[in-house]
Amino acid sequence: MLMLIFLILFRTQPGSSPQEETYLKRSAASWSNDLKHQDAKTRRAAAFALGKLGKHSLPFVSNLQALLQQDSDASVRSACASSLGDLVSLAINEIVPSLIKSIDREKDTSVRRALALALGKAGDQAGAAEPSLRKMLEEPDADLRQNAAWALGQLGKAAEPAIPRLITALSDPQANVRAEVAQALGNLGPLAQEAVPLLTRSLSDRDPHVQEQCVLALRKMGPLAASAIASLLTLAESSKVEATVRQSALITIESIWPTGLKEPASWSRLQALAQSANEVSVKAAAKQAEKKISTLRK
Repeated sequence: MLMLIFLILFRTQPGSSPQEETYLKRSAASWSNDLKHQDAKTRRAAAFALGKLGKHSLPFVSNLQALLQQDSDASVRSACASSLGDLVSLAINEIVPSLIKSIDREKDTSVRRALALALGKAGDQAGAAEPSLRKMLEEPDADLRQNAAWALGQLGKAAEPAIPRLITALSDPQANVRAEVAQALGNLGPLAQEAVPLLTRSLSDRDPHVQEQCVLALRKMGPLAASAIASLLTLAESSKVEATVRQSALITIESIWPTGLKEPASWSRLQALAQSANEVSVKAAAKQAEKKISTLRK
């Protein structure tokens, strides 16, 4: 009985699930009516709510698209873009073209940020947006550049033309952009193997989050990133680097070491680190890497 009561309460909790039939006790049809309201805040709230109602909002996608194209208030257009991004996986063919159309004509930066994220949620189905997203990497707004980098990292092979521009963006003045770019290159994996030299150089970035994202990106390259082993060891050896980053660097070395590679100098450094690392977690990671790589070197 108690379980039944709990389930009933949970089901009726406002906003508790993105797929429930109501949001804040209102249906998708009810919220859709508010898209026509004179007050911009009301329209914005309605657009936001429709994004939370999943499949129940699909009959009203065209209403969101119309508002995205026509509403005079940028905050409303931004909410429409975000909600269409929340719904895009349910109606790819219907939603993606309208997002691409909007991103090419929209002037407001906040709306363009939302559009970039929405297109990224469509994954490789939004490949036609690659040229627009690539251009965004040169925009003056750092958050827009960051969102564009994230979206490009979701496009798969369609993002290939943007790889040279992403590599250049590893030198962006903003750390959050550099980190997102590194993550995007990692998501593209071996497709972005030309980024290995600059990802390796960026291991010495002054920001720990950027360092960690470069470490992870190199890991996703696999043995194609073997040229980074010595630099990853330098990172792992440094007591000035955060322990989590050092540990991650050792896991990456273990992941990218090619079968049959001897590399005596790097092997000796790894063995020394496994014996003398000043952090317990780093020493454990070095020992684990040593154990695995010893079999690969045979």
